[in-house]
Amino acid sequence: MASRPTKFLVCSNVKGRWKQLFTRIQEILTTKGTFDVLFAVGPFFPLQPDPQLEKEISDFISEKEKVPIPTYFLGNPDTGFQHSNKLDSHGKLCHNLFHLQNVSSKQISDLKLVSLSGVVSSLQTQNDKISQYSSTYSPFQCESFVQTAKIRECSDILLTNEIPTGFNNHIDISSIPPHFLTSTSSSGPSILSNAYSPRYIFFPGGNTYFARPAFRTEAGHVCRMIGIADFGTEGQKDVFAAATLTFSLMDQTKFMEQPPETTPNPFSRISQVIMTDPKVQPQYPHPHAMDEGKQKRGIRDNRQGRQNPRNQKVKPNEPDRGCWFCLGNPQFETGLLVAILTETFLAQPKGPLCPGHCLLLPIEHNTTYPFDSSLRGEINVVIDALTKMYNQQNWLNPTQTPKTVVVLEKVIPLKNTRAGHISIDVIPIDSSLEQVFLDAIKSTNPNIEFEEYDAQTTFVDEYSINPFYSVRVGKTGLIHKIQENERFPIQFGRQVLASTLGTPNRSEWRNCVLSKDDEDKTTNQFKKSFAPFSPEDDDD
Repeated sequence: MASRPTKFLVCSNVKGRWKQLFTRIQEILTTKGTFDVLFAVGPFFPLQPDPQLEKEISDFISEKEKVPIPTYFLGNPDTGFQHSNKLDSHGKLCHNLFHLQNVSSKQISDLKLVSLSGVVSSLQTQNDKISQYSSTYSPFQCESFVQTAKIRECSDILLTNEIPTGFNNHIDISSIPPHFLTSTSSSGPSILSNAYSPRYIFFPGGNTYFARPAFRTEAGHVCRMIGIADFGTEGQKDVFAAATLTFSLMDQTKFMEQPPETTPNPFSRISQVIMTDPKVQPQYPHPHAMDEGKQKRGIRDNRQGRQNPRNQKVKPNEPDRGCWFCLGNPQFETGLLVAILTETFLAQPKGPLCPGHCLLLPIEHNTTYPFDSSLRGEINVVIDALTKMYNQQNWLNPTQTPKTVVVLEKVIPLKNTRAGHISIDVIPIDSSLEQVFLDAIKSTNPNIEFEEYDAQTTFVDEYSINPFYSVRVGKTGLIHKIQENERFPIQFGRQVLASTLGTPNRSEWRNCVLSKDDEDKTTNQFKKSFAPFSPEDDDD
């Protein structure tokens, strides 16, 4: 092993601007001397298809253009999945360019690197095969990886795409750029930091460079946590440079030095229970939660003897006042309500995938199929009415582009019965994307097999199977029977549809939550657009 310090660079949120990045890196190498490696956090590929950037990327992958330095990048919900077939088993994409897959630890240029590729997603489960391109990771992957760590294990660098939950503990909040406090964080990198005690943590900083005061790790040495500004941000440090020996070669006294501003470990209270205990999941709530706080209030408090409502059995079709989706719940968010019909109601989801995305739900507390004929009849009538509305020229469709409706129906076993109320997602897409989406649904995850049915003549009720997951697009229906002990990804359809629409960053509902003002405005617009098509008007 070399005894000289390893010189490394870190950049963030390149978003497909490879030509600009590697030109800049070559200038650094020319003016500052040799560096051993470049690490990239945040989206390395474009977030949406871009012909010009794709041409530049192809030139590098074909080695028409040269990558000047060994470069390692994390996966993201970006267009990188389109190049997954070019990755070899070690993540190599082309000369000097490597994808850091999944949750891993490896030696790179004499440094021990821990990387968390992708962003957290409840879509994945421990039953899924690991994909070549890691756009998301699951809590199960993170949990399994943490269990392999030795007591007080050390590492040099932790790379992540997410702000670690708890990073702001023990420091003056006024010193933190405001968007760091309002952005979504994840406990994944926090838990990895506790398990692998890195000396550096790098994550995307958005439009601001931010260096947190050093903190004391579980192993006793200090760690510096740095948010790198988006590549190309003027006036901010968008390429970080450093030189260091790996921890195993450092003088022990120097390795354990504590600068004056060193704080306690901000992640000391971020327990692994967050990722393993189904009763404590603040980072991964139900994808259509009307009120995220309600989930947290369902936790059993043994000290005061309060009972979690999920353990109280609810009779079929009886209103559950603790259910997120029951109108009888006093805390139901009525501001999301679009229309109440005879047996169903229409509501806006908390984090819509796209304009027009809505939820169709039975008024009664239904948790299983089949529906009776009158309920199924009203559901079909409402979906037909929505289809007509989507194809009218209005705020949802100003150019009157032909639209097809995607209908997602599911019964998935959940430990939390408050989330068990049947909800049907209805989402408009351009008709030209219908077959693209169907093909993607069938090919995205080889572990999930679908049976095709004629959606014009057959309804999922006729299969009389629970649990299941069904996708209906136009005349075509696909149904997957969920097997015993299978942990089906609850957001499967949404993630595939987000990629089909060219907005993979919207696959997680929490990334799409609107402000209260925008939420009210969207709901009111939807009410006005739907009113002329509402089945209730047919009785007048």
